[in-house]
Amino acid sequence: NKLQGVSDELVRHQEHLEELIGQRTRALAESEEKFRLISTHAQDAIVIVGNDERVTYWNPAAEKLFGYCEADVRGRNVSLLMPEPHRSRHDGYLERYARTGEAAVIGRGREELGLHRDGATFPMQLSVGEIKQSGLQGYVGIIRDLTEVRRAQEQVRSLEEQLLHADRLVILGELTAGIAHEINQPLTAIA
Repeated sequence: NKLQGVSDELVRHQEHLEELIGQRTRALAESEEKFRLISTHAQDAIVIVGNDERVTYWNPAAEKLFGYCEADVRGRNVSLLMPEPHRSRHDGYLERYARTGEAAVIGRGREELGLHRDGATFPMQLSVGEIKQSGLQGYVGIIRDLTEVRRAQEQVRSLEEQLLHADRLVILGELTAGIAHEINQPLTAIA
């Protein structure tokens, strides 16, 4: 009877543990699905790299921005996406960070140049965060293409230059009219 009581208790514990495992498994699946939905529909590129600087995750916006499909970059060094001199210096940046804790980009956002698959460079806003969670270590980069922003800024600068030139022409026209008036006054008096 005592043995039956212990056996029943073990069965209840096993059922309770199985229920907990089921709940956590469902919660993990829901969390993974939320991440997948967010990253799949994000307008900005999301790139995750491990401590070895190799790409482990690449969302559709990154495919569009850099021109590589995920299969082309998974497992490759993230420096593939950088023009020189950053490409050859990148490994040193992360080694220095690991050694000193001094971050140049990590935890901050800054403007950089990205390198498209076709070799073209483009301006981008890069924000890098460090990932440290239950054995998982690496970095997540959120990247926004600034090409259209720079194009609009250049257009504004060009329009400002045209406006300044037009202002100069107006001033020149007023000056010319004033000079013509001053010359006409004595001529009118003589005639």
